[in-house]
Amino acid sequence: MNRLSGAYEIEIVLSRSAQLRIGSLGMCRLPRGRYVYVGSARGGLEPRVGRHLRLAETKRGGGRWHVDALLRLPQARIAAVRLYPGRDECDLSREVAARPGATVPIPRFGAMDCRGGCQAHLYRMRNAECGMRNNVKD
Repeated sequence: MNRLSGAYEIEIVLSRSAQLRIGSLGMCRLPRGRYVYVGSARGGLEPRVGRHLRLAETKRGGGRWHVDALLRLPQARIAAVRLYPGRDECDLSREVAARPGATVPIPRFGAMDCRGGCQAHLYRMRNAECGMRNNVKD
């Protein structure tokens, strides 16, 4: 199994608005739409992303990361994944934040321990494409 470390982005589609509890952030509301979550994995990108894919499919388990609460929602599905071996999560997050139409729906989501000054690691994307090309998963 490939144990490359680095960063990844997951495009998540919410088919309808949702309210969810996000750890110490409390109850949060997300409108329906497209989102990009940026994460990292030091112990292997493929196992980490595989965990997210399984959680999104089964809607069971998780609870460790903020994104788990989002992926467990019945109206959430993963539309695409992109791996960035060797990349820094915060650098990638800043790139996503700079994409046209990107906004921060929940400040500090996925970035509670961020040392890079990121507002969040989850972005709502108002453009249909989300800026993702060459996707690993469609």
